[in-house]
Amino acid sequence: VDSDAVPARLNEDARVRLDRLFALHEVQGAQQQMPKSTLRKVDAVKLVADGIISPISVDESNVRPTIGWCIPFTVVESKPEVKPWGYRRRLILWPRNQNKAVYETGFRSTVPLEHVSSYLDATSTQIGATRDLKVGFWQVELPMETRPNFRFLDEKGSLYEANRLPMGHCVSVDIMQIVTMAIAGDKTVCLPPFASASPYVDVWVDGIRVAGSEDEVTKAIAECDVAAQQVGATFKDHTDPQYEYDFVGVHFDHRNHNVSLAQHTADKLPCAIVNTITLFELEQLVGRLLFAAGVLRLPLAKYYYVLKHTKRLFNKVNRGLLDPASVVELPPSVSAVLSEWL
Repeated sequence: VDSDAVPARLNEDARVRLDRLFALHEVQGAQQQMPKSTLRKVDAVKLVADGIISPISVDESNVRPTIGWCIPFTVVESKPEVKPWGYRRRLILWPRNQNKAVYETGFRSTVPLEHVSSYLDATSTQIGATRDLKVGFWQVELPMETRPNFRFLDEKGSLYEANRLPMGHCVSVDIMQIVTMAIAGDKTVCLPPFASASPYVDVWVDGIRVAGSEDEVTKAIAECDVAAQQVGATFKDHTDPQYEYDFVGVHFDHRNHNVSLAQHTADKLPCAIVNTITLFELEQLVGRLLFAAGVLRLPLAKYYYVLKHTKRLFNKVNRGLLDPASVVELPPSVSAVLSEWL
């Protein structure tokens, strides 16, 4: 992404906010020892080839000494729509000390990610369209002067630094949200000439949805595609406006003006409630049921005692009396209500 083209589309408040966010990458954490966690060599080689990270030689580290260390690890995501074999490995760099130092400056995230119910009314319109940035965080380059603050080792002891926005840094989501809003033409951040006329323009980190009449959406999504080209961003695909699509885990049906859980979201729910469950599994289950209730607009009052029971269990984890791997036996009444909810 062109680091000059994005700010050129932003109003003064958003531009100042973006500049301040990038400046926070320079904040140094407390002195720390070299982390024991390392990246697999085979992953490092692929990331270097893709330009996501760069190897740092001894000579270069003398000229540009390491300022901060990151803990590198990879997560495997189930992405059947992205990879034919259904999985994708993603690099996470966790600059733990740097994050702590940034929060000590008074930074607080202001990403406008609303409750899922806030995005549902768009289904009352005629049609919608979506766009997703392809591995969005890796499309935003780190300024060269900040990269020594994001260094790590592979399993062989070779030194690297991040070239792109590190997933794991506390300001990265805020930056990504502003960049995507600039591409989408969001009125709250864009200058008037770049603002979309579509009645619904929603951004979720690196995803975009516009909705309205067919003419409005066709024009708005074409403007998104042009804006992406102008700032150097790449979308996963370029689909035409659609009557049905998925966004933020929700399936939108503009023909019938209704919403439901997206299939990939519903697939994460269990087929049945088991009486014996770990607290980690229980937290996932309740979180997903709460999300589904927001989509379907189910009243939560009837699940009050279940939520109260689970909250007590989670409080014990917070107090160190239990850990996420602890196995608990759900009372029959709680299992029955969870089954009804499911």
